[in-house]
Amino acid sequence: GSSGGSAALISSVQFLNVMGRVGGENGSAGMSSFTEGLGWANYDLGMFGSSFGSSTSRRRQLHQRRAQRRVKAKPGDREKTEDCKQNEALGQPLSEECRILMNQMTPECNVEAILPNLEQCCTCAVVLFGVALLRMAVALFLEKGLHKDVPVSLMFPCWEGPVFLTQYLGICDATFNTISTGCDWHQAIGLMTIALVPMMFLFLAIFRVRRHVASGDIVFEKAHHPGFKEVCQTVTTTPGCFPKFMCLRKCWNDWSVRGEWNDDNAHARRWGFLMGDYVGAFWIYCCWMLLKKTLLSLVLNLLDGKVNAFFSLAVQLTDSALLLWFRPFVELKASCLQSIGAITNLLSFSSICIPLIFDTELPVWMGDTFTMVTGMFATVMAAFVSIFGVVLTLFRALSTVKSFICGGGFIGAAGTGVVGGMVLSEAFANLKGEALDRLEENTLEGQDDGEDGEEEEKLDGHDYGVAEADGEEDREVHRQDNGVEEADVDGALAAAAAGAGVASSV
Repeated sequence: GSSGGSAALISSVQFLNVMGRVGGENGSAGMSSFTEGLGWANYDLGMFGSSFGSSTSRRRQLHQRRAQRRVKAKPGDREKTEDCKQNEALGQPLSEECRILMNQMTPECNVEAILPNLEQCCTCAVVLFGVALLRMAVALFLEKGLHKDVPVSLMFPCWEGPVFLTQYLGICDATFNTISTGCDWHQAIGLMTIALVPMMFLFLAIFRVRRHVASGDIVFEKAHHPGFKEVCQTVTTTPGCFPKFMCLRKCWNDWSVRGEWNDDNAHARRWGFLMGDYVGAFWIYCCWMLLKKTLLSLVLNLLDGKVNAFFSLAVQLTDSALLLWFRPFVELKASCLQSIGAITNLLSFSSICIPLIFDTELPVWMGDTFTMVTGMFATVMAAFVSIFGVVLTLFRALSTVKSFICGGGFIGAAGTGVVGGMVLSEAFANLKGEALDRLEENTLEGQDDGEDGEEEEKLDGHDYGVAEADGEEDREVHRQDNGVEEADVDGALAAAAAGAGVASSV
């Protein structure tokens, strides 16, 4: 998702790129120049040799097109333009005023006018197609070459989805920029593209995800957060300093993650890239992020001046309020970073928009330098987190390679320098593994003891019931035996009495 790592860094740079166009022609010139070279974040690379790829040149084009629209709104100029066209049709020479009016009133209905936008969309398509081919190649190699099951991370759209999310703002920006030319067929192409790609994906995501969440196909599973007594008991019963440290680290990891979405069915895997960073009922925030990018692109490309500044500030204010109030991210680290970014981005937007909306001047210390610093703050933090994650991943990869080399016999006894450090690193890794194993054993032993106690209680109760039943059976048999014995005695007495009667008669 967009909350952590490289995706968060790209999202922050994209935000900086569009911030240079807040306010339109009356925006911050310093901020526009500062963000001039950040078009690559929105896939504005100029791959096919276009000279209109920078944000500064794009801003100048917008200024010219908006000036044309303001000229079109004057009825007198429209009538003069019609007269000039009639004179041109009759073959009469045109005056300088007619040439200026006709150039202003006639939109640029040629391919060169929208070439940067076409290149931007083509770049997005090429990158997305390349990522899809790479994913399929890796999955095919694992399945056919190594004869292993394809993991969930290599299934569609685990790679394509995050890449498309980074392209969403660039696609919206290109399409609304195409609409802003004023040419009829440019507007038709732009409206068709915005309807078929970004808006269709937005409405499809809202409808499908909401349906799967309601039906239970996609479920958010809350993480277990250990209590203070449980943490103290676990740390106390864990022997050794390093195992105690690892125990505390595990408890912190359990506390910093609020849960995760299931991935045991096709629906959960299909939409996990979109909502995986958000908590339970706040999955709708992922749809708000898409809507925010669409609204910002519309405002920055089709509006100008005070109207541009007002709606830009309104969109950012809404986003900051939602972030600070709901804190919708799964990870505590992401929530903290995004909350700080929401505050600094709102300050940056305010320093640009408030002077334009209220025709006033802010204090000197809230000038372009303040705008740049606050705008860059979230980007620098995201870059630090991303770089730290990459370094940690590389360290783990090097540790794995080192263990493989050492195990293969390429490195013998422990030496000094690099070799000694590698051996110490391996010993540290082994100690860490032993500590985790010991912690798991203690946890499992506690669970087994509890389960054994319950089973013993059940067996004791069962034995007591069986013994009681056996006692009842013995008592019943004893009563039956007594009855038989009494019956035998009565029979014997009756026979003796009968014998005595016969003897007396004789």
